[in-house]
Amino acid sequence: MATLPTGRVLLVLVLAGPIWLAAAVPAAAHGIVQRTEPEANSSAGAAPRQVVLHFSEPADAALSSGVVTDRNGRAVSTASALSADGRRMTITLPPIPSGIYTVRWRALWPADGHATSGFFLFAVGEGAPAGPPAGKETPPVAQVAFRWVAFLAALVVAGVTLFRLAVLRPALRTVELAAAATLEAAAEPRLRVVTIIAGAAVGAASAGEFLLQVAQLLGAPVPQVTSGGLFLPLLWITRAGWSLLLRLFAVFLLLLPASPAGRILQVGGLVWLALVGGITVLFSAVGGVAGSTHVVLVAMAASVYGLFSILAARIVPEVPDLRDRVPRVRWVPPLAGAVLLAAFTMTAHAAGEGWVAAAVDWVHLLGAAAWVGGLVALLVVLFPRPLSGREPFAGSVVSRFSLVAGGALGVLVLTGVLSALRFVPSVRAFVITPYGALLLIKLALVAPMAALGAVNFFILRPRLARQQHMSPALRRLLASVTGEASVGALIVLIVAALTITPPARVALQSPPPEPAPLALAGVAGDVRVVLEVVPAQPGINRFTIRGTDSSGAVLNGEVRVLLRVTKLDEEIDPVTLRLVYDGGGAHTVEDSALGLPGWWQLEVVVRRRGRLDVTAQFPLWFEGDPTRADDTAAARALARMEEAMTSIAAWRQVEQLTDGGGNVVVTRYDLRRPDRLRYQTSSGNEAIIAGPLRYFRAGSGAWERDLLNPPFAVDDYIRAYSRGARAVALGRVMPCGEGTCRVVTWETGTGTAVLAGWIEERTWRLRRLMMVGRSEPHYMTLDLQDFGAPLRIEPPR
Repeated sequence: MATLPTGRVLLVLVLAGPIWLAAAVPAAAHGIVQRTEPEANSSAGAAPRQVVLHFSEPADAALSSGVVTDRNGRAVSTASALSADGRRMTITLPPIPSGIYTVRWRALWPADGHATSGFFLFAVGEGAPAGPPAGKETPPVAQVAFRWVAFLAALVVAGVTLFRLAVLRPALRTVELAAAATLEAAAEPRLRVVTIIAGAAVGAASAGEFLLQVAQLLGAPVPQVTSGGLFLPLLWITRAGWSLLLRLFAVFLLLLPASPAGRILQVGGLVWLALVGGITVLFSAVGGVAGSTHVVLVAMAASVYGLFSILAARIVPEVPDLRDRVPRVRWVPPLAGAVLLAAFTMTAHAAGEGWVAAAVDWVHLLGAAAWVGGLVALLVVLFPRPLSGREPFAGSVVSRFSLVAGGALGVLVLTGVLSALRFVPSVRAFVITPYGALLLIKLALVAPMAALGAVNFFILRPRLARQQHMSPALRRLLASVTGEASVGALIVLIVAALTITPPARVALQSPPPEPAPLALAGVAGDVRVVLEVVPAQPGINRFTIRGTDSSGAVLNGEVRVLLRVTKLDEEIDPVTLRLVYDGGGAHTVEDSALGLPGWWQLEVVVRRRGRLDVTAQFPLWFEGDPTRADDTAAARALARMEEAMTSIAAWRQVEQLTDGGGNVVVTRYDLRRPDRLRYQTSSGNEAIIAGPLRYFRAGSGAWERDLLNPPFAVDDYIRAYSRGARAVALGRVMPCGEGTCRVVTWETGTGTAVLAGWIEERTWRLRRLMMVGRSEPHYMTLDLQDFGAPLRIEPPR
């Protein structure tokens, strides 16, 4: 019967894992809650309109949610949603009375497929409650138990296959053929039973852990998840589901009988897995193929090749000449065991660190399987019956396994150090984080296990070689191996907890800083106002307005302050908010008026008794794609505006420019064709431009002159805003002057700014221009007026 050399087996093992490990997407694994608004265990005087959780890593939007409940357990929140980057969960609240509230959240981290949940408390109008920190997570006992059984059983299954290849068969070659056949006939059934039991444990424990995760994500009990089939969609759209399917498939291959049909199915199954896995990773990545257009390609490839393998397994054994030629491919079971371990790496922390870290984790598991699983195989082969007259075989088995275990220990040390350097950033992290503490316990257990291995190798193994009757030495060796395997099982228990505990590096990450408020400064008549918007994102925002009049008096509670919010690129009814004076010089309100991405105008209205209202307008733009009208019509309107402006001989305009940090400059312009411009800023700077000549001065200082190249031209000045315009779209109709204007939005050709222009529908003149910088923070409002005014602009003498 044909066999393959060991060197080729090792090469296949090295090349097998990357097909599925390539699904590891570079991103830090296993996120945690870093900060909440309101803070955990805090008390607020006024009821918040939303609860915000900030995560260290992006969460899955479809399978992550949160809810706020009152002290009776009734849900009071209306909805929860994740931000576009998946790092911020917002739970919306209606007006709620005083009391203590519980925030419960659950999240799925796509990077490593882990699901976590937690809760924290906050109070409204009452004393601060006592509760756990928002980011504290304790691994569920049942999940740790399932993962422990699955890990341990997988190491045994993979370890048995490696033991057969690297220890048992080479040892059998050291004895006579007849004795080798007898020994193999005695050992193989025992190893087969161990493989069946361990394989069944892998499947059952992995399925149990997956169902627990589904129940955690859906907030439903496990019986409901199983009876209602709620878990089925998550098999295809989550990393944990794909990991479960891959584990079950690998176990299926390992449990196939050694008959010709079984051997054909094993080889065909591995090729099928490589084919399907390669297509999946190449086009969609694991977890994303279910919703992609490439699912048809994957299904076709799987169906065609799967059917071919089944037909071959059914037909070939029925043909005598072909049945005898089906080889015993020795590398198939070890390769299937390696695939089984790769399925566990898919949901390890390393899976979120890129394929290099995932490969290190996979090799670490291979080393653990060779050592821990090999110990179980060694006990099964040597322990059940006396080996009288088989001393050379026993000595050869022990010697060869000692070498394998020594090599495995070296692999474990090297890969373990690499993983520790990646996930534990400092020595202090071993003490102050749960992950570091568990890792210390693991290291403390590895030491006695390695010591037992050293005793076996340096003391008991030589005794076996020297003694003619090795029963006493063999009994001592088996007792030592039993202790070594028991310690290994405890280490695997710690590993099971480690894999679902946030790494020390993640736990020690600094929480995201409090977002700096967007502070839009402007002038409303004789009042300088500053409008702060937090967090300045679509959704609920807190608006704070502060102002001082020309005498330096602060806008107090006797002044009514309103905020009109208008969506510029959609026909949505404007919203007027009345702000409440907080007693400290600010008027505030929290509202969801800015609920959509796109273009907005914020208009601050200051209303004082016995005086006319004064207003200040500010532009605001959020990244996104609101509903847009016909782009062709918008581009035509922009072109007609440029043409209409060329017929105007002169006009004035007022520009208000704020940097979003509370600073503002107001500039007044006079323009006259073909090449005259005069402006004066609120800071006192003044300039006059006449074609190629520019005169400027600061304050009342002397005039200076320089040359412009190219010379200034009014036509070029107007077209500078619309030149190369792209993403041009029609917006809403707005009142302007005595008529109406159509808002047209666009972005510059370089993409550095977005603009919204008010184009008068009757004359096609530009009446207002708003601009928001994308690369640099600036917010401009430009009002054009006094068209056709008799302006005289001459250079200074």
